Amino acid sequence: MLKTDTPIHHVIETGSP
Repeated sequence: MLKTDTPIHHVIETGSP
């Protein structure tokens, strides 16, 4: 899972809710 299409993953990478 490397910057796929998971919104939750994006939140974890950015750290924004």
